[in-house]
Amino acid sequence: MSSIQTISWEKGMECWGNMPHQRTRLFKLIADTKAKGVVLISGDVHFAEISKTDEGPYPLYDITSSGLAQKPHPSWPKAINQYRIPGCLYVGENFGLITIDWA
Repeated sequence: MSSIQTISWEKGMECWGNMPHQRTRLFKLIADTKAKGVVLISGDVHFAEISKTDEGPYPLYDITSSGLAQKPHPSWPKAINQYRIPGCLYVGENFGLITIDWA
């Protein structure tokens, strides 16, 4: 979980792409430890989207949501995100709920 998007690399947005060394190090850590089923969770963009990259040991997904009280900013969802999965952008108020089945 990260307060900013992990996969996105776009300039002008707060994201791990602004810290390329740390971003690469995270993907390498996932590969080196052979961690399975990693899904990245992020927020603070005032809209929701799902991004995907093949830079890790397997396709990695970043599910992004925002706080319930955050209003979408008109220009932010239009920001280019080359990793955004087509059809996986929502610009209304949103939140996420995660249930983990440890079985």
